This record gives sequence, structure tokens and C-alpha cells, in this order.
Amino acid sequence: MRVEALLDVLKSIYETEGKANGGMAGRAPAFATIGLTSSEAVAANSARKGLVIVNTSRNTVSLGLGAAAVLNSGITLRPNGGTWVMDRDTFTSQAINAIADGANSNLAIQ
Repeated sequence: MRVEALLDVLKSIYETEGKANGGMAGRAPAFATIGLTSSEAVAANSARKGLVIVNTSRNTVSLGLGAAAVLNSGITLRPNGGTWVMDRDTFTSQAINAIADGANSNLAIQ
């Protein structure tokens, strides 16, 4: 996804959902290092209003929303920029788990 397209998506989410929910609270960017077994990438958060996860690694990463992640199943982020933006249909306050097809795979989290 091009950077401009990602910015358009984020702007749209803010305009349609962020304003209605009092805006997205700012948080410092974070990262998670994922490996060959399913593990928690983002902790459960009952106050969560949005989430963006970007695969900054050279490996494929799959996510599990409130459940164990299964490689190449469900939400799968391709290497070098695969991005998932939580929206109304995929919103969860549960933990986000992840698994990769290579060790030491980093995810950028905002």
C-alpha cells in the first residue's frame, strides 16, 4: 500500500469514527518482535479506539484477534510493509497475537 493511500485510510477512519468516539488518543509508536510460534504482539486494551500494524520485516506475518495466530490464515501481512488498519468490522479490545514464517520479525504498532 502506498504511503498516500495509507494516510487517506487513516484520515477516513478519524473523520468517520474518531470524531464520534472523541478522537483517537495519541500513543507513542511501539514494535513487537514475532517468531515462529504464536505470541502476543499487542496486549488487550479495553480503552483501545484504533490500531495500525505494519510488517517491517522480510517475513510473512499472520495475526489472530483474541486467539492464537495461524500462519497464512486470517489477517496476513506480506513482507516489507504489509499493513492492517483496525476498522469497525475488525475492531477488538482483545489481545492481538502474531506468528511469522521467520524468526525475529518486527511489527510497527501505532
